Amino acid sequence: MGLLCILTLMADTGLCSPALDLHKVTESVNLSTYGFQYQIVDASILPEEVIDYKAEKSWQPYKKESALNLGFSDKALWIRLSVSNFSRLQKVRKYLYINYPFVDDIQIYSTSESESQIKLVSQTGHMQPWETRPIPSRLFLFPVDLSMGTKQTLYIRLTSTDTLIAPLWLWDIEAFSRHESKTLMALGMFYGTIIIMCIYHLTIYIKLKDESILLFTLSTALFGILATFLNGIGGEIVSGNEILAKWSRPFLTLLVGYFLVYYSQVFLKLDAYSPNLSKVFNFLKYFALFISLSFIFLSYRSYIILALLVASIACFCVFFANLFVLVQGYKPAAYFIGGWFIFICSVIYYCCAIMGFIESDGLDFYVLQIGSSVAVLSLALGLSDRINLERSNRIEAQKKAYLARELAFSKEKEAEVANAQSKAKSDFLAQMSHEIRTPMNGIIGVTELLRDTSLDQNQTQFLDVLEGSGKSLLTIINDILDFSKIEAGKLEIENINFNLEKLLKEIESLIRAQLQLKSKVSFNIKVSDNVSKNLVGDPTRIKQIILNFLTNAIKFTEQGVIILSVETTDTSDFLKFSVKDSGIGLSEEQRNKMFSKYSQAESSTARKYGGTGLGLAICKMLSELMQGDVGVDSELGEGSTFWFTAKLPVGEEFDDKDENAVNIEQLSTLNILIAEDNPVNQLVISKLLDSLSCSYEIAENGKRALEQFQNKNFDIVLMDCEMPEMNGYEASTAIRDFEKSSDLQATPIIALTANVMKEQIELCLQSGMNSHLGKPIKKSPLIAELSKFLSKG
Repeated sequence: MGLLCILTLMADTGLCSPALDLHKVTESVNLSTYGFQYQIVDASILPEEVIDYKAEKSWQPYKKESALNLGFSDKALWIRLSVSNFSRLQKVRKYLYINYPFVDDIQIYSTSESESQIKLVSQTGHMQPWETRPIPSRLFLFPVDLSMGTKQTLYIRLTSTDTLIAPLWLWDIEAFSRHESKTLMALGMFYGTIIIMCIYHLTIYIKLKDESILLFTLSTALFGILATFLNGIGGEIVSGNEILAKWSRPFLTLLVGYFLVYYSQVFLKLDAYSPNLSKVFNFLKYFALFISLSFIFLSYRSYIILALLVASIACFCVFFANLFVLVQGYKPAAYFIGGWFIFICSVIYYCCAIMGFIESDGLDFYVLQIGSSVAVLSLALGLSDRINLERSNRIEAQKKAYLARELAFSKEKEAEVANAQSKAKSDFLAQMSHEIRTPMNGIIGVTELLRDTSLDQNQTQFLDVLEGSGKSLLTIINDILDFSKIEAGKLEIENINFNLEKLLKEIESLIRAQLQLKSKVSFNIKVSDNVSKNLVGDPTRIKQIILNFLTNAIKFTEQGVIILSVETTDTSDFLKFSVKDSGIGLSEEQRNKMFSKYSQAESSTARKYGGTGLGLAICKMLSELMQGDVGVDSELGEGSTFWFTAKLPVGEEFDDKDENAVNIEQLSTLNILIAEDNPVNQLVISKLLDSLSCSYEIAENGKRALEQFQNKNFDIVLMDCEMPEMNGYEASTAIRDFEKSSDLQATPIIALTANVMKEQIELCLQSGMNSHLGKPIKKSPLIAELSKFLSKG
């Protein structure tokens, strides 16, 4: 009776808040705005001590728009609320609603005017089994019953290891049912969206095997599970399991943070756009993973604070990474910006609300679900755009690859056609060269033989014309072959030691022979003092260019002087060769096309002076192969200066004596086998050997040559390549096989053929021949070639 008197006294004196008439609660009342009294005490203090009249001064009034929020606190929060029923209804029932799922322990005490003591009405909480809840609900719902004309004081004790928030409402059951139905419908739409997103993107992942799609699916699924705990739905699943009930939310928060960071890193292609930012993300996601497993040695409060901190930092990092990559031109990042901004704002608001930094009525906690829904949809749009972009890139890449394959195939076909054409051209040129050189061998060979006979003046003159015509025709053939080789890339430049002085003497000897018919034209050679005599290069090609220039100078100069000059240049290892004449000269138009293919100064030039127009074009190509250049300085009517440069490093001094020089009488000791099917060439070769007093036998084909070789010893074999029954290549191979099987010393075989192409010469050597001598055959080269093998005879 004493306690009842005290309570009645408090009510009468106004120390307790005015009683709330339950009959007047038709919808809902936010008790924070209505007003109640509270006190914060140590959790170990007993209820009797808190309610005792001596502690009356500890009660404080509370009347704000927001819910009472202690943040992280070890204290116990006591709330005192008075209710009454002064209606005509025999009994009124309303429902006390605590709209926050993470209260560990809730104890509700009550007393009334007719009762003499305080009693525990209900006890439940987040850490309590689900069965302890008076009404099964995802949050906490308690019935409050009052009979007509009675008043009751409720004492609510709240404790939590999580943030301690008291969003208290008083609901009419019908209004609450309508409200909860709408809430559950919204949550159903939210979870339905999550499930649909996960299934849809999982299907896409199975098809595309894109890592970012899988990471997005995992992030979304984990966030959906986390949301069940934030909404109180997950509490029923883990009810009774203290560990799961306590640690699930921070653990899932960290896992969501890990996968969101990982997903963003892959989606935004940070490895490509910003390797340093990617390293930050690597640290952040592995730190989140490490913290998620640290509940073993961390207190719950430290664990939940770290989880919220890591999640917030992760959101900021992802947002700024999106901005960075968007600035870099990655368009799919644009979808992230708005969604992440809303999500970050909702996360910040939620964290601040539950930690008490901002005022909230408890309903505002749903802002996290709203923000996350927008973010998920935005991420899904961004992912869809990325998939479409990559599909477009893939299609574009496939298209480019297809076009590249088509182009490669086309080029391959073109190359095959070009190679076939080149081969056909080479084969044609080789055949024409062979067919032209074979009769030329007869013409030039017989001409040379005739010079050793008694001739009168007219016959000598006729012979000179015949020999000159033959040489001109041979020059044309050589120009065509050289031009074809250079165009086909088959002409190679030698790099050998040679003596410049000897080369110039050979050129001078040839030129003075040509100048015999032009008595009014003189020829001089000028070599600068700083030009080395010993050089490294291709003397044959240098000689070819100089002779071409000099031949043209002689052709177009009727009187005056022709000067061949050799000098150094400003570039190391390069020499400049110049041929200056006092001939007809060239106009500017003529100079511009002088080194073009098949070009001459004018159409009448060919008729008057002859030539193919290939000589200077070949000179230009040869000079470029020697890393140099070519040009002409000329004025019409004032002569011309043709010049070219070539890289010719200084070589070592060497003895340039002819090691093969012998007494011609020694050649008379040779017994030679001639393999030749053409009667004219047989005549030419036999007469040349007769002049050297050599012994010889003639075989009209390769098969006959092999038989004669097997039956008799020969010192040297002169082998034609193109013969009936057995060609020269086959005959040479057969001879080498015979020598090997008979254990005989190899007999020198010299190819004596009109086949002068490089590949044809290589084929000669591959078939077993030792050397090559091209037709038309002249006496001096034949003597030199026979002399090489004299000691082996």
